[in-house]
Amino acid sequence: NPAEWFGSRREWLISKEEYFDNLVWLWEMCPKVMTHYPEAGALRMEYEKQIHTLFPELYPSSKMESVHNLVQAWRLRRNCPCRMQSIGAMGQVDDYQAFYPDLEVLKKMDEMSLPAQLFESYHADHRPARDEVLNLRLESPTLPAELDLYEAIQDYLISRYEKEGLVIEACPVSNATIGRFAIEKHPLFRWFPPREQTLELGAKFNRFGLRTGMIRCCVNTDDPGVFTTTLQNEFELVKNAAKEHHGCSELQAQQWIEALRSSGVDLFLSNEKPC
Repeated sequence: NPAEWFGSRREWLISKEEYFDNLVWLWEMCPKVMTHYPEAGALRMEYEKQIHTLFPELYPSSKMESVHNLVQAWRLRRNCPCRMQSIGAMGQVDDYQAFYPDLEVLKKMDEMSLPAQLFESYHADHRPARDEVLNLRLESPTLPAELDLYEAIQDYLISRYEKEGLVIEACPVSNATIGRFAIEKHPLFRWFPPREQTLELGAKFNRFGLRTGMIRCCVNTDDPGVFTTTLQNEFELVKNAAKEHHGCSELQAQQWIEALRSSGVDLFLSNEKPC
């Protein structure tokens, strides 16, 4: 969980622009969990103060209107700016839908509006203030509440993705190596717990009552040549972790592994196209 992850680091480096983007995103997410985590309201006000402080440094030529405008500008970044001219020239909008999902929104948007300006500025202007690196030490008095907020938001998103039918692919050895954590700490055990009791209201993986169930997961190897692993090894590692660290019996662990394996096979078959 976030508290364990942060506890093992205590500080990290992040550009001022990335930090600003994170504040905007957190501000937008707070209302979605406020019913289950009331402290999100006070944290949202704190994030808004920081946003208003940083905005003039990052976008000095623009006037701050509301954080809602920043959220809209942030969402527009999923549109590829390199395709704008070619769309206008060729007129083949359908061919560019994947590159410009918000094309119709942008067509109706005033070019002088703040979201449009920020979208353009984000890609066209490069200011030193944006690349300035912040060394953040986790000593804030609001840190415990913030870590709980991060966990609540994660729970909310896990449930949302589960309802949307998404499947998460986990590559335990690769993830643990790059992320520098033990296999038993892999979020796979949180996404798709081997013991359903951990998802009961107030339990380990549902502290705030935001989880509605497991999200389907499958296990893979990433790059076995780089990480010296096999699919059999991946399953064996998480199975042992389930028994040694998550209170599973041999039977429970084996049933969990079979559920993961079946999920992967079903996903493969549903996407396999006949020759």
